[in-house]
Amino acid sequence: MTKILTFYKRNELLIKLLLLFLVATISVGTVIAFVSIKTAERAYVDSYKDSSQLLLSQMNDNYESLNDSMINIIKGVQFNPAVKHYMKDDFTDETKKLNQAIYHMKQQILNTNLLYNNISSNLVILGTNKNIHYQSEGKSLYTPDELLEKEYIKQAHDDPMSTVYHYSTKGYSYATDDKPSLIVVKAIHDLDGVYGYVLMTILESEFSQFYSRLLDPNVNQVWISNREGLIISSNQKQDIGTNIDQKKAQFTKLEAKNVNALSQEKIYSFDYDLYNLVAEKLVAQKMVLYPTVISVSLFIMFLVSLIAFLIIRKATAPIYELTRKIPDVIKGDFSKAVKVRGTSEIKGLLNAYNFMLGGLHNYVNQLLQQEQEKRYLEFQALQLKIQPHFIYNTLTAIKFQVIQNKNQDAVDSLDAFIRLLRNLIGTKDEFISLDEELRNLNDYIHILKIRFGSNIKTTIHQKATTSILVPKLIIQPFVENCYIHAFPNENKLGKIDIFILEQTDTIKIDIIDNGIGFDIHDTSSKTQEQQRFSGIGISNITERLELIYQEKDLLIIESQPNIGTLVSIILPKKIPLNFHKK
Repeated sequence: MTKILTFYKRNELLIKLLLLFLVATISVGTVIAFVSIKTAERAYVDSYKDSSQLLLSQMNDNYESLNDSMINIIKGVQFNPAVKHYMKDDFTDETKKLNQAIYHMKQQILNTNLLYNNISSNLVILGTNKNIHYQSEGKSLYTPDELLEKEYIKQAHDDPMSTVYHYSTKGYSYATDDKPSLIVVKAIHDLDGVYGYVLMTILESEFSQFYSRLLDPNVNQVWISNREGLIISSNQKQDIGTNIDQKKAQFTKLEAKNVNALSQEKIYSFDYDLYNLVAEKLVAQKMVLYPTVISVSLFIMFLVSLIAFLIIRKATAPIYELTRKIPDVIKGDFSKAVKVRGTSEIKGLLNAYNFMLGGLHNYVNQLLQQEQEKRYLEFQALQLKIQPHFIYNTLTAIKFQVIQNKNQDAVDSLDAFIRLLRNLIGTKDEFISLDEELRNLNDYIHILKIRFGSNIKTTIHQKATTSILVPKLIIQPFVENCYIHAFPNENKLGKIDIFILEQTDTIKIDIIDNGIGFDIHDTSSKTQEQQRFSGIGISNITERLELIYQEKDLLIIESQPNIGTLVSIILPKKIPLNFHKK
């Protein structure tokens, strides 16, 4: 085994060159198979075109049979005395004779409702005496006078020996309305001249059945045009009613590119031209020839490709693993060491990467530890600031009560103060529950009321879970500020509303007073704002919020003179890891 590994290391380039040779061999085999398949495709397409030509001949025969069936019906009507009597004689004011003529005529033409291949004839008999009979139940779209003025009726009248074939976008009855149709007209005459007309309507959908059932419209595009070049039937329905000359220009371009092959047949009985465009590429796609050649070629290519893939994957897997783990290092994850494997060059690269990763890990850990210690020391310094300030303000309030000989109030204040000290100074936690914060706030409001009187009413509106953690002493400095600065006139009734609303990711605290306020846009009032909101408690909160959450604009102050002030505190629900209970 050792000898094999040594041989592999020494001849690694040679081995890969051998693999390259195998790939080249496969490529040559692929080219040979490709040429063989293309040759087979050409033979198959030619065979398909020959088959299509035979089908066209068969379709031509069918159309001849259809025309023969129409001629036979016309002859049967033309030489029928009952029909002649109905179309030629005058039945004015002789309803009984007219009904008898219609009855006899119906009996004589019972078998004329179907053409070749069960196609409906939609037979109509129209006399020059303006008598008209519809063999089907459909009602006429036109009066006899209107029909007699139609161009195809006039053509039949001018040439009574010929049969007129006319394309129309709709027939002459409600049954064939808005349906492309072929209208067949033959004038009926005797020695006295033309005395009537036989009309038949063949729907385009029935006229096209001779080729639509035999040919795939995606492979064989079929058009039938009259002698004026108008397309009267096609399996490409959007082309019906357009001119075949436009299509011929396209045919020429496609044939020049060897994409399609066009063939043409003459339908002599209708004097129509039938065009068949074969999409050679689609025909080739349907080829089922040479399965053995294709199967063997695919199997060989698959086998060799699989072997090459396994070898290349094994050689390059360490590189891909390295590229996958580098983004994790950028994100700060240094735990993704790479398994050392692969060629000797790749192993050297991976060893260097793992060594670098370990060094970066140690260095970043040292930086994070130093930064955490720095932030904690800053936080402790802020804590040391807020506690003396809070104690000083509270003791000052109690002092005023003693001076005013309000001993019981002073005792109540001391009780509230003791509870505050127990909850605030007795714990080193930066975060307390909202319920604790509100209890502390109520105790402090009690002290403030004893000091400032009951003219200021404070109301708390809470819509938040009481167990949510918030930084302690986050509301008290602003309430204290309202009592001291917002209501300088002690005789004025004041109101402070505190709204606590729990949102999806944050807790919003709004502190609203109806005090004297100030103009935040007035430069001269900036000093007033700074005096009111620059105390140790207020500035401390701003610094604490930025230090804890590492975000700006968590504190917003709005005010209007003689209306009041709004302080909004936005607290993210997510507590930073460095400030969980210690």
